[in-house]
Amino acid sequence: LTARVEGWSVIAFLLLIIAGNPYAPCKVSHYLIHDGDTLKAYEVQLPFGVSLRDQSVRADGYDAWEIDRTRKTIIYDKDELEKGIEAYKALCDLLRDGGLWIDETGKRDPYGRLNARLWTKDRSGKWIDVAEWMKEHGHARHAVSDSPPGRTHPSGGVD
Repeated sequence: LTARVEGWSVIAFLLLIIAGNPYAPCKVSHYLIHDGDTLKAYEVQLPFGVSLRDQSVRADGYDAWEIDRTRKTIIYDKDELEKGIEAYKALCDLLRDGGLWIDETGKRDPYGRLNARLWTKDRSGKWIDVAEWMKEHGHARHAVSDSPPGRTHPSGGVD
């Protein structure tokens, strides 16, 4: 029995190497940012050459201010809309050089958008958690997350 368990462990390990890391985020090659926490992913590159197309994505882990008056649960004022524009610009600037990867939570929000953790890379190639960056730079109201606890790096580990 021990040999079988070890044999299955080796097979599972080899499958992970072949298939890739199941916790690795997926590269988004074409996208359009709507506001500081919402975007349209036109092409998400999944393993084995499979692509997911035309997905509305809600960033997991933070809630940015709004840039327009479509959300009914917010009281809008000049400050709200100005902060929303700042959050939008900050997200655009952050993703411009580092690209975009998403790590989906497996859930959808009430509007049908895919909930996903957003990731980018800095110039040295180090992963940046977009939610943490947006909160640290004052572009979020508060944390909103459905992600499993302890995920501090897109590979499932810690930097």
